Amino acid sequence: RASLPLRAEAWMPVDPSSALVSELFVLHVVVVIDGAGQGLPLRSPASLWVSCSIQTQEDPDANKAGAQPAAFVLDATEGSSCWSMLPLEQQGKSIKAADLTADGELRPTGGVFAVDGTRLKGVSSFRPKGADKTSSVLVMPVVVRSGRDCRAVLSLRLEARAGAEGSGRLLQTTVLPNATLHFRAALQVSFDERAVATPGGRASVLPRRFSIKALTPVAVQLRRVEAVQFALGGDGPTLEPVPALGSLGKVAPGSLHVLALPPGTDKDLEAASVMSISFVRDGFTAAFFPWAATDAAGAEPSIRGEPPQATTEWPIPKEAQAPVSETPYVELEHAPTGAVTEPLQVKVIVRGRTKFAQEVKVRVVQSDTGEGSERFFISGPTGTQTILLGRNGDRQVCTTFTLVPLRSGMLTLPRAHLSAGEWEATSVASSVFVFPAAQQVVMRSGA
Repeated sequence: RASLPLRAEAWMPVDPSSALVSELFVLHVVVVIDGAGQGLPLRSPASLWVSCSIQTQEDPDANKAGAQPAAFVLDATEGSSCWSMLPLEQQGKSIKAADLTADGELRPTGGVFAVDGTRLKGVSSFRPKGADKTSSVLVMPVVVRSGRDCRAVLSLRLEARAGAEGSGRLLQTTVLPNATLHFRAALQVSFDERAVATPGGRASVLPRRFSIKALTPVAVQLRRVEAVQFALGGDGPTLEPVPALGSLGKVAPGSLHVLALPPGTDKDLEAASVMSISFVRDGFTAAFFPWAATDAAGAEPSIRGEPPQATTEWPIPKEAQAPVSETPYVELEHAPTGAVTEPLQVKVIVRGRTKFAQEVKVRVVQSDTGEGSERFFISGPTGTQTILLGRNGDRQVCTTFTLVPLRSGMLTLPRAHLSAGEWEATSVASSVFVFPAAQQVVMRSGA
């Protein structure tokens, strides 16, 4: 019996070696029947069926976690906001891809998304060599997704069968050359550690910074970055996801995108936290569906919904608990601004661990800049003694003095020096901005 003049090839508008882990990599199966309507050996309508098998080649040094590669076709019947896909790789099963009329015309079934190739004259790649005006061309997107670093070797098989539902005899089998896709991780996440002692033990109130690096030669658009917490041995999240601090956007190849976790995100030591990152390839539609802008009929072939976003997860390492400083830490607490001749209250604060109640000497000393009586007056105890209670890092006010600025501009405050039997500490430099007085001030010298 005469065979059908049916041939097919896989066309990949995107380099198959640049596939990203977890993304939907799209290739197009182009099916051609030459001489449609020219007396083909068909007595009745037939149908075209597609099946697929995938062989996985693991990279020796790659992470073996994640789902194996899988292939899908797009479901044209669903009307959801996101792509609906039908699994293509099923042992011994195939999916009806198109109807084949008695005169050799390929027509989409309406179940599997496919496009009449005659509408895509603007893309020469969709009309293989030898395809003339009498050829019937069908373009069917095939989606491949992998959750791990690997090479996926795709083998596609087409079968023309008699009957609209393929229940008749096998008319022809066409096996496409293998297509090899190399999936690589798109992003790398690294967290800043804070294992050093912080004065006053205040590290827990600071955001935890982390960076996202693009590892591949293509840019990606970040869509969602959040911390998700799971109970150890549990099936689902234990808390609402916590969005990262910072702006999302485009991550260029090799660049770093810095974000932060809100303070206290990872306090539960009985739970495991992961950083969940959703992204899409920059220019996804234009890259994988170039015919969308060159449709000869002027109307873009309709793809229902938006493509699912790629998602990758990274474990969030437990943050090292910064020890509370054994030596008390001294700071000045005051308003950030003041005005000439208006009293400014300054509190001397002690933070840190004090093992037991103890007597402390407090002295207010001149600043390193040498600013003195020509810039401000001081009222209150500048040399005194006080008692610190035995506390573990709590804030304690040991004394208060009042400062009266005499000139406008940036003013460096005097420092507070504390000393006890086993330790001594001096406050760090502190300053305020002094505005001019609301009314003119005339300074008079004493008689």
